[in-house]
Amino acid sequence: MTNPAFQFFDPKFNPFMDIKNYGLNGDAPQKFFEFFSFKTSDDGFFNDTIAFQKKNYEALTELTKAVNGNMQSILNHQIELGLKLASETQALAKDLMENGQPEDKLNRSMEIIKAQLDQQTKALKDVTAMIYKTNDEASDIIKTRMNAAVKEMEKTLETLKAAKPATTATARTTTTTTKK
Repeated sequence: MTNPAFQFFDPKFNPFMDIKNYGLNGDAPQKFFEFFSFKTSDDGFFNDTIAFQKKNYEALTELTKAVNGNMQSILNHQIELGLKLASETQALAKDLMENGQPEDKLNRSMEIIKAQLDQQTKALKDVTAMIYKTNDEASDIIKTRMNAAVKEMEKTLETLKAAKPATTATARTTTTTTKK
C-alpha cells in the first residue's frame, strides 16, 4: 500500500495527476522542456558571443592588474614619504630641544619647515604623476578593447546581413517589377 501522503501524486488515486487524461503521452515533459531549450544556430553566433565576452573579461583582468600594480606602488611611495617625514620631524624636535638662542632656534625651524614644504610639494607632484600614469594605462586598455569590440560587432553584423534571407518586402518588390 502506498503512503497516504504520496497518494495525491499517484495517478491511481488522483486522476488529475494522470497525463493521459489531458491528451498527452509519456514524452510530454520532454516536449515541454524542448520548447525552452536554447538552440544554437549554424552561423556560430553563440560561439562568437562567448569569445567576445571572454575578450572583455581578459581586458578587465589586464586593467585590474595594471591599476592594482600602480596603486600598490603609489601606496609604497606614500608610506616611504610618511616614514621619512616622521624621522625628519623627530630630528627637528630633538634639534629644537637642545640648548641655544631662541632666535637661532626660530630661524632654524623656519628653514626646516621651508625645506619640508618643498619636499612635500615635490612628493605630491610625484604621486600625482603616478596617478596620471595609472589613469592613462587604464584608458589605453579600455580604448583598445572598445575599438576591438566595435570591429567585432561590425564583422558580426556583416555576416548576419550576408546570411539573412530575402525579406517579404524585397520579395514583393521583385514580384511587382516582374509583372510590369
